[in-house]
Amino acid sequence: MDDTVGLDKRSATSLIEYRDGEDETLGTSDDALFASIAQVDAQYYVGDAAMEALLAYADAQGWVPGPDDVVGSWEGVSFTASQVTAVLGVVNTATQSELDDDPALDSRAAQNIVDTRPSVSIDELGAVSYVGPSALQKLQSYAASLALAQVSEDCELNSECADGLMCAGAIVWGTGVFCTDTWGVFSWEGPQTIPEGSELLTTVDVLGLASVPVDVVLTLRIDHDRPADLELSIDNFNGYGETHWTGGDADPELEMVVYAFPSDDMVHGEYNVRLTDTIAGVGGEVLGWDLLVVSVYD
Repeated sequence: MDDTVGLDKRSATSLIEYRDGEDETLGTSDDALFASIAQVDAQYYVGDAAMEALLAYADAQGWVPGPDDVVGSWEGVSFTASQVTAVLGVVNTATQSELDDDPALDSRAAQNIVDTRPSVSIDELGAVSYVGPSALQKLQSYAASLALAQVSEDCELNSECADGLMCAGAIVWGTGVFCTDTWGVFSWEGPQTIPEGSELLTTVDVLGLASVPVDVVLTLRIDHDRPADLELSIDNFNGYGETHWTGGDADPELEMVVYAFPSDDMVHGEYNVRLTDTIAGVGGEVLGWDLLVVSVYD
C-alpha cells in the first residue's frame, strides 16, 4: 500500500493494523476485514488523499464497477452498483411512514430500518430484522422510481418518466420534451356493425386534461373479413381531421399516431372516429377503440 498504491506510510500502517488484528497476521481468526468504505475512511491517517489514491489504484486494476454492473446478490436479489447507492440513499433518509407507505414495506421492517440506520451496505440492510427478499425487491423498485423524471422534468422517452407520467412529444415527434401527468385514455366500446357501403360514426368527449394536445394515438379494434374495403378518419370539434387509414391488410388491433390536431389548439371537446365500408358485400364490426391524448398547458 505504501509503495504501489501510493499511500502515506501512516495511512498504510493504520489500514494493515486494523485488518490483521492483534496478532498482526492476515488470514487468522482475529482479522477484521473491511465491510464498507466507511470503515476504511474511519481509520487513523486515512483522509481525502488516501481515499483518492485507493480509488485511483482500484480503478486502474479494473476493480471499480460501473453503475450497471452487478456487484452482488443479497437474499437472492441481485444489485447493480447504482441500485446499491440508490437503495441505501432511500433507507438512510426516508421516514418510517414513507418506508411503510411508498415502497409498501412491512411496518416492522420499516421501523427496524429506521431504528438501526445508517445502513452503510446492503449486507447491513439485509441483516435488519424483517428485511428479506421481498423488502429488498420493493426498495429496489421504489429507488428506481425516484430516479425517474418527475412532472415538468426533461425526457426523451416515456420510459424516462416516473410511473403515471407521459413524456410529452415522445410519440408524435419521436423525442419528448418533458414529463406530464395531463394525459388520459378515452374509450368507445362496441361492438357495432359497420354498415355495408356506408359510414359508422362513433364519438367520445375528451375532458379533464391540460389546455393543448401534443400526442394523440388511436387504437382501433375491428372484426372484418375484408379490411381493404374500409377507410378510417378522425376529426374533432375544432374542425381538424385526417383520413388516417385506407384499407389494406389489417390486424384485429391497429395503433395509429394521429397528426391532425395542432399543438396550439384546445384539447377538450368531441372527437369523432368515422369508419366507412367503401364496398358492399362483406360485413364486419367495430369492437371498440381507445384514444390516448397527452396534453400540456399552453
